[in-house]
Amino acid sequence: MMHEGRMGRLRQEDEARQREQALTQRPDGGGVDRDPYVEAGGREAKTTDVDKVIAAMAGQTFKAPSGITSTMDPKNHHLHKAVFIGEVKADGQFNVVWKTPGPVKAKPWSPYIAGNDKKKDEPDVVAKK
Repeated sequence: MMHEGRMGRLRQEDEARQREQALTQRPDGGGVDRDPYVEAGGREAKTTDVDKVIAAMAGQTFKAPSGITSTMDPKNHHLHKAVFIGEVKADGQFNVVWKTPGPVKAKPWSPYIAGNDKKKDEPDVVAKK
């Protein structure tokens, strides 16, 4: 994958590190998944102005390492991603035993926490492109 600029270089270094290490959990909490969206948002917005980059990120799609195309929700900026269930092997890698056929729309609020059923899935104000 070709990456440009400082963000691209950081992403390439992170991808190389991930290939070298056997991780059972990603410590960044998925932040690396958002890097290409921020990078492309800055290119599309043609600025580093945060509000303009945020607006430009909405609705973008990228092919994830899983092979499934992930989408950034245009309203709440949560990623629609594939879900995998796996068994951890002795070497720290995973044996995938089940996966979704495509991306799943994220629910921003857990249905298992009281009061979340009253929360909206999207902000009152959506960034305009």
